[in-house]
Amino acid sequence: SEASLVHSMMEQITNVRMASPGFASDVGCPKTVQKTLSMEFLTETLLEAALSLCKTLDDVVTLKMSLTISKKTGLNHMLVADLENRVSQKEQTLVEELVQSETNEVLEICGLSPILNARSSTSV
Repeated sequence: SEASLVHSMMEQITNVRMASPGFASDVGCPKTVQKTLSMEFLTETLLEAALSLCKTLDDVVTLKMSLTISKKTGLNHMLVADLENRVSQKEQTLVEELVQSETNEVLEICGLSPILNARSSTSV
């Protein structure tokens, strides 16, 4: 899945960043290049892309692990909080969809789906 791909990429990039002296904070870098090379930019771009394609709770867990890994590089705390919030919102949406789906299935199995259908048609 896309979440697994993001996780692998974040893990590898974080490991390289942590091990390489070329990414130290005392190494000069032009401001125009700094944003593109920043872990903040990379993390936000990858997580945002994966979030839009996230379909399962397993994917959400994988994205949470990816964010935890990238925190090791000293990400901006405001960005981390924002990304954690976005991932949690996606998780909440997926949980709500799962509960609704399972509820409908159980009601169908029990023969109570007409009650659900009647409830749905009166609320419209």
